[in-house]
Amino acid sequence: MNSYTPEATARILIESNEPTETKMTAEMADLADHLKTPLAVYEYLYNNLNSEFYISNRKGAIGTYEQNGGSDVDCSSLLIAMLRYLGYDAEYVTGTVRISAQQLIDLTGVKDIETAEKIFIIGDRKLVRINENYYYKFTHT
Repeated sequence: MNSYTPEATARILIESNEPTETKMTAEMADLADHLKTPLAVYEYLYNNLNSEFYISNRKGAIGTYEQNGGSDVDCSSLLIAMLRYLGYDAEYVTGTVRISAQQLIDLTGVKDIETAEKIFIIGDRKLVRINENYYYKFTHT
């Protein structure tokens, strides 16, 4: 696992033609430079960001980085921003995820399926129960 401790600095935006949701700060660029590879960036974000269960993009890459978490779209914005900064092509892709009840419980970090369902519904996520065995599907970016 990569360890990285940024130095305390004022937020400095990097000049780019990137849309707002994938803009970067100097601190984020420093982290990307430290990590160097797409795999290291992905692993760092996977291990250090918290999942939040709202729909769409509310924070963008900068807010997601500074708050250590966001929706699937916000976390994707951060990944895309860092990969583009490193010179890789990166785009949003949205698909349908199918998971079991236990996987949904694990994803939300709760102890029962009823609470896991409520977390998704409160965040305006659409969750469809596929069958009586509690298999679910939802869109994810």
